[in-house]
Amino acid sequence: MPAFPKVSGSNLEGRKFNLPGDFEGELNLAVVPFQRWHQDLVDGWVPYLKLLAEKVPAFRFYEIPTLARMNTLYRWGIDSGMRAGIPDPRTRAITITLYLDKEAYRRAREIPD
Repeated sequence: MPAFPKVSGSNLEGRKFNLPGDFEGELNLAVVPFQRWHQDLVDGWVPYLKLLAEKVPAFRFYEIPTLARMNTLYRWGIDSGMRAGIPDPRTRAITITLYLDKEAYRRAREIPD
């Protein structure tokens, strides 16, 4: 499996991350939805991932919604909407939004479509 590509983004609390270097666990899982409908799948896994994180101190998981590059105003609007929809600050802290060339990112991860 290829290494996690080097990317930058900010979590919904405004903290900047340079990934994969800023992942904080010894064992890290990045859940990366590419389409809006993927979020429903992610939401189904989150309760189990939270339990795992409670039981395994070295484990961290991150939700990393991946969107196409866009201007600052659009990014602000999307991030604000996500922030408003996620009341839990711990969840906002592990939600890191990426705005990038999705096709190049997908190819780097060897994801076919």
